[in-house]
This record gives sequence, structure tokens and C-alpha cells, in this order.
Amino acid sequence: MTQSKTIAFTIALILLLSGAAFLSKDLGTGEKLRYDSYFTLERSHNFQKFHDWFSVYSSNRPSSRKPPLQYWLTAFGSELGLSDLLSIRLPSFIFFLGLAITSGFVSYLLSNRNPWTVPATILLIGCSLRLVQLGRSGLLDTGMIFFIMLSVLAFFYAKENSKSWILCGLFSGLGAMQKTPIAIIYIAIMLLVLRKRDEDYKWSSLRQNKDFNRGLYLSISLLLFWPVLQTFRHGIDYIKSSIGTEMIGRFTPFGGERIAEGNFLNWLNWLWKDLHLVGIVAIACVILVFCYRRLRENHRLFALSTIIVVVAVAFSFATGNLYSRYIAVLSPLLVCITVVVLSHFISWKPGILILCAVFFGIYFGHIEKTMEKINKASHGRRYSLVKEYVHLIDEFKNKDDYVVLDRSLIPSGAYGYFGTGREGYSGPRFLDKMALKKNLQHAVNKDSLKEIKSYVQRAANKESFIGFTRQSYRPAMEEVLGPVEVLKTTDVYMVWRSQIRYVSPVLSD
Repeated sequence: MTQSKTIAFTIALILLLSGAAFLSKDLGTGEKLRYDSYFTLERSHNFQKFHDWFSVYSSNRPSSRKPPLQYWLTAFGSELGLSDLLSIRLPSFIFFLGLAITSGFVSYLLSNRNPWTVPATILLIGCSLRLVQLGRSGLLDTGMIFFIMLSVLAFFYAKENSKSWILCGLFSGLGAMQKTPIAIIYIAIMLLVLRKRDEDYKWSSLRQNKDFNRGLYLSISLLLFWPVLQTFRHGIDYIKSSIGTEMIGRFTPFGGERIAEGNFLNWLNWLWKDLHLVGIVAIACVILVFCYRRLRENHRLFALSTIIVVVAVAFSFATGNLYSRYIAVLSPLLVCITVVVLSHFISWKPGILILCAVFFGIYFGHIEKTMEKINKASHGRRYSLVKEYVHLIDEFKNKDDYVVLDRSLIPSGAYGYFGTGREGYSGPRFLDKMALKKNLQHAVNKDSLKEIKSYVQRAANKESFIGFTRQSYRPAMEEVLGPVEVLKTTDVYMVWRSQIRYVSPVLSD
């Protein structure tokens, strides 16, 4: 058994190191940045720009949307001399590697310590196109998911080592400092499920455990630290935005407006695009856990399967803005459940590794294509072009100009990073390509008009707008802003200025 464990763990280490070498390709040179990656770049840079490490700044003003942990890490990387592209991607990349090995040990504990589930899980994590993409993106999601799995791992170890409750509280609290407190929610669901199945998880028993109490207080302290600090510094609007809009507003089952990516049961489509055949097998394995008594008696496996059901229901009925990348909060759990359930039916223990290696071989071509996208840019999202566009705006910008971004060319966070000023700026949707196509070809609809009025009011103390967009948009813009002066043209784009002279366009039905 000892020899088998050594071989399995050695294979896991080789897979992890090989994956790190393979996935690091173009990490510091690939110029395609996702839209939200520019927010990471901007917000991380603004700690130094505004000499304030205890507020997150976006659009040159305090922002209540996200907590600071990864922004701090990115800023620290920049302080050490890393390039922009590497500093924003490196934390996510490290989190991804940590997620792979952490998920492996979660499977190890769930499978009655079958060591072959560790390398098998690492291989299946590599099959998740969404996790591979996020691990190279600079977004906050990978870190959040990493802390979720660390919290789950510490939760499982706490049954045999009470000190792990402290680590569980630490990791779940850090998850809240990274993005959202999903780790805390997952731990709460597992406690609710297990308290009726295992005496050790009854609330009365846990509260008598000093280590559990320390972990609980640590988790609550980290959860509350940033919101309380920001509320004292910037007022109650922080709570309304960070908790009301970003968390509750997204998942409320009533009152919101579904967007294209958030339709009922669309999470199944997200899962298919992420894991393909493995996703189907994973759903079947979750169903087996509920239907097959021997699997159901694995209480921790049952608790993880319950989390899958709860989150799937939340996705299905949420009416706020959900995006396909959110499926990644389920992917590692699904991988662990799949590996554990399949290993239960394979009598030869190394067989689970061989099966997962087959899955990985099938998906390797998709993984390569996902990696290549780091160098594929469209509509100016390439780092160097975005930087050039912003510098063109600043070349012609006067003191009283209010910057308007065409967000299909210049993501909101890009101007905050590349731009030289400290004034506010914005990017209303009426300059986005799709909005123009729908709303501004011949007339302006009521929604666009309402937004434009609001935008003009916010910029009412400024004398003029300045921006960068496509030359072909000029007629549509003049319907809204009045005469537009072209300051410079480059290819099919233009730097423009418009005096604020609101035009009341004809409304379409």
C-alpha cells in the first residue's frame, strides 16, 4: 500500500509540474485580455496611484464591487518588477495549480484514501476548459474557487484533526476577501446536511470545540473586515452595491431581468461547454449518489452532491446577471464526485487513473485551443492596441473634457490604467457596437434615451465629451450629442469631441 501511494503521489506531482510548464505558455506575453482583466489591472494599479491600500478604486473613484485580495497580490507582483501581463495573470495561474492539487486531496479523503484518485482528479481538472481559461485570465474566479476547495479540504480533515477548523475558517474568510463568500455558504450547507447524519457535526457538539469556535470567529472576522471598513470610509452605499447588487441581486428568484447567459437551466449548457462528456458523466454520478445506498452512506460525498443541487437550483431561478464562467464554482466539486463514484465501481484502484487519462486524451485538443486564445484578440482588445487608443484620447484631451469610452474598443478598466488623468470617466452602452446596431441606426429607443439623459446629467459640470470610436458611428452619435468634431482619424477609428448640446431624437416604438 505504501509503495502504491508513493507511485500515485509521484505521478500526481509529475502531472502538476508538467501542467504548470504547459499552461504557462504565453502567460506573460499573450496580449489578449478579457474585459474584466483590465479591471484587475486598473484596480491593482490604483493602490499606488491614489496612495491608498484600503480602498479599491475604479474609474478613478472608490468602487464597492469587489474585495481587494487578488488586487493586492497583483499590485505586489508589479512592485516586484513583473510585467503588466504577468502580474495580473500569475495569481490566477498559481491559484489554478493549487486548485488542481487541493481537489485531488478532496477526492483522496472522499474515496477512503485511494491514492490513485489524486492524479486522476488532476487530469479531470485539466479537462475543464473554463478552469483552464480562468487560470490564465487574471480574473478573480480562480482564486475564489481555490479557497472554496481549500475550505472543503480543511472541513474534511477537521474530523480527525480539530486544528483544521481554524484553517477552514481562514480559507473560507480569505475566499470572501477574494471575491464572494461562497466558501462560507458551502461549509454552511455541509454542516446542515451532516448534522443529522453524524453526531460530530451537531451544532451543540461543534460549539463545545474551541478550535471550531476559533475558526468560526476567524471566518466571520474576515468576512466582515472589508465591508465594515468600506462602510465607515465611504458610507452605506458600499453595502447596497457589494451585497445588494453584486450578491443578492444576482441570485434573487424574482424582480430581476434575465440576460442572454442566464436563462432557466442554461447552466446545463455552460456545463456541456466546460466539461462536455465528463459533464454528463458527472451529472450521472451525482444522481447515483442520491440513488445508490452505499454511495449515500458516504456522508461527505452526499453533502457535496447536495451542494451541487442547491447551486443548480439557484442558477436556474436566479433573475440577476449570471455569466457562463460561474459554472466554475461547481466544476471542481463535480470532478471530485465523478472520480470518487467511478473509483467505487472500479475494483482495480489504478484503473481510475487510466480512465481519467483517456478522458484527458480526448479533450487535449480542446485544451490546446483554449490556451491559444490568450493571443487571439478582436476589436481592439489586444493590450498594445488598447494602450495606443487611450494615449490618442489623452493626446487631445483638454482639462474640461469628459472621457467617453466605446467599450467595444476600450474596456472601462483600461482607461483607468493607461489614462493619465484622475478625473471620472464612463462608457455608456449607447456607444457599444450591439447597442448602436439596435438603437441608433435611425432612431433612439426609450431605454437608450433614458441612459443618455442620465449620462449627460452626471457630466453636466463638464464642457464637452471626448472619446475614441469607429468613424461609421458618427451619424448615430450626432443624433444624440449634436455636432461631433473629428480630431484625428486612424484606420477606421476616430478621436472625437462634442460640446454638450443634448438633442431630443425621435423615439422608435
